[in-house]
Amino acid sequence: MGMPLWAIKEGAVFPINDVNTVSLGPSGGHAATTWAQTQLATAEALDSTSLGVDSITGFTNGDFIGIELDSGNMHWTTINGVPAGTTIVITTGLATAAAVDRNVYGYTTKTVRPLKIIQAQRFNYNTSTTTEVPVNIVSRDEFLRISSKTTEGQPNQIWYDPQLVRGILNFYPRFQNGDEIIKIYFQRPFEDMDAAGDTLDFPQEFENYIVWELAATLAPENGVPERKFGMILQKAAYEKSLVEAFGQEEGSIFLVPETRGR
Repeated sequence: MGMPLWAIKEGAVFPINDVNTVSLGPSGGHAATTWAQTQLATAEALDSTSLGVDSITGFTNGDFIGIELDSGNMHWTTINGVPAGTTIVITTGLATAAAVDRNVYGYTTKTVRPLKIIQAQRFNYNTSTTTEVPVNIVSRDEFLRISSKTTEGQPNQIWYDPQLVRGILNFYPRFQNGDEIIKIYFQRPFEDMDAAGDTLDFPQEFENYIVWELAATLAPENGVPERKFGMILQKAAYEKSLVEAFGQEEGSIFLVPETRGR
């Protein structure tokens, strides 16, 4: 039925070094739908585990945390203890020194596996504006045709392979430092109904349609006569027609010629 608005989530793919892929899912790479960002308030040396930051808002004990190093690489570890004042203690000391104003990212839970990424943008935390730059979503063929995938820069193209357990997001160029994240807008999976007390993962106005669609699904294996089965199918189709446009975004569609080379 397309991409219902209530199942579209915003997420962030955090900077990582020396790779151009990241797995997306509960046990995947560094990506989340809720995250915090701050900067170092004091310069930190090699092996430092106590970080002075501008703000601890949104950072909690046990969170994943990434610190931008002077080399431009990201140091990923976890928070060890409840942050206090303007200090965050990390589990593994910094791999190299990190200067004042280096970016720090933190999150608690990894993102769910996206079914489909429908939009992507690049966001730079080091600029004084909140400008977001669109990132092109390309096909498998277009991405594989990129000759040098080890180039570093500002990511401007992505290709997403949803897989079964964890999706694989491919991006180009690689992150060159910790200044930017890739924001993705994606359709999440619907929640399973696997217990009697579960609530439908749909708006209330969809309930009647779901009842009739379920009836149509169960009818053949329960010996429902053909004529009655046809009536159930018609009723399910009618209920679907009433609600299928409800969850779609309202707006115009513009068709333009393809301008990228093959």
